[in-house]
Amino acid sequence: MIAIEFDKREEICTAEVVYEELQKRRIIVSLRIGLEVLRLDPALTIEDKQIDLFIESLNDIISEINN
Repeated sequence: MIAIEFDKREEICTAEVVYEELQKRRIIVSLRIGLEVLRLDPALTIEDKQIDLFIESLNDIISEINN
């Protein structure tokens, strides 16, 4: 398991926004309700291209939130 914790912001729930956007891109993660935390449970057989897709998507989504 891997967890990603986001800083709390008063105006938006960053983890929830990231979760929803990743779901739209068909990337499955879990959201810890009430916390600013995403939970990742990658398969043992995950491939480099899948990891690259996740990182690229996460970077894009965070960039959109910060702008």
